[in-house]
Amino acid sequence: MKRHGEQTAKFGKKLRCLFFPEYEVFYDHGDPNIDAGVAACRAFFGEKARNTNILADIDILIANGEEAIALIEIEETSNPPKKIIGDIFAIAMCNKVKIKLRNEENKEDKPHKIYRITDKTRLFIGGKAIQNGRTEEKINKIIKPGIDSFERKGDKLNLNNVSLTFYPALSKVFDKIEQQITSLLTNSI
Repeated sequence: MKRHGEQTAKFGKKLRCLFFPEYEVFYDHGDPNIDAGVAACRAFFGEKARNTNILADIDILIANGEEAIALIEIEETSNPPKKIIGDIFAIAMCNKVKIKLRNEENKEDKPHKIYRITDKTRLFIGGKAIQNGRTEEKINKIIKPGIDSFERKGDKLNLNNVSLTFYPALSKVFDKIEQQITSLLTNSI
């Protein structure tokens, strides 16, 4: 039996190999004593992260400077609509992500780093779609148009920057998100 998040950890490590050190890449599955890219990525609202204002765990964070460029959340198991919508809006309510630094990443003796979520930050949510199920139809006809209808102002996650990628095979989800991330980072240079 596979451990929770095992495939997401491999994907996070692949993205780190592709984009680090030009971009900071951290992922929330794996052994932090072996891999400096493994860090708890906690999205929160406010100036300091506390248990009371941490609203979401992020699987993979890609950042440049103090800004979160991409947040990636992968659901390796079931994906009912309320879970997808919950992921989106929990993250949308946050204005920052805190990661705890480990190993060689902690050169400045800082216990953590904080990254801002802005209106330019992209959110990628992906996961397994049930074969012969209605996941794609629910996402394309209900969830995506629904979140696109929310208008937000200010320096916070723009809901038009949410990408939903669901296929029966997680390998196809990872390939598609990798293509989108590569395009995003290539176009931002």
